[in-house]
Amino acid sequence: MRTADMFIRFPEAMPPAAGWSLDDVLSIDSSEGLRLELHEGTIVVTPPPSAGHQEVDGRLIVYFHRLGRVVYSGIGIAIDEHNFRIPDLVVLRPGRSVVAEEHKHPADVVDIAVEIVSPTSRDQDRIIKPKVYAGVGIPQYWRVEPGPEGYVVFMHELRDGAYVHTREVPLRQLTA
Repeated sequence: MRTADMFIRFPEAMPPAAGWSLDDVLSIDSSEGLRLELHEGTIVVTPPPSAGHQEVDGRLIVYFHRLGRVVYSGIGIAIDEHNFRIPDLVVLRPGRSVVAEEHKHPADVVDIAVEIVSPTSRDQDRIIKPKVYAGVGIPQYWRVEPGPEGYVVFMHELRDGAYVHTREVPLRQLTA
């Protein structure tokens, strides 16, 4: 694919004074596999996940399925009109469901939001996203990071409106 072949058609030439909205983002045609998220009215574009990222994603999906949990990869979570996130994985709260044809889902269906850190998402996954997810009451946040001996899962639980690190487990041990 040539760079000239990659483009995104925005609904307007300039963002509205109040910033982009959730409806604006959902109307954008991005056929190149890029993820479009929204942070305080600013569109955040991330590249498609790498092969290593997808391998971790797959291993965690199998892990959660073995536990009998409902898990989705890359579904959109509507935070509010000017904030929209797409966690790498979303584990639903027991007894909750999503509408398969929808591109945005309420945060209150999410039990665990999982982000797999890559070089382009490090600050977002370590600083910004935990604050956003905690702010809407998602009970757990898992961050998966590469380490010298493989990936490590950092688990956090929501307490008094903020995430508290509860444990870390090597991915290979968790998914064994």
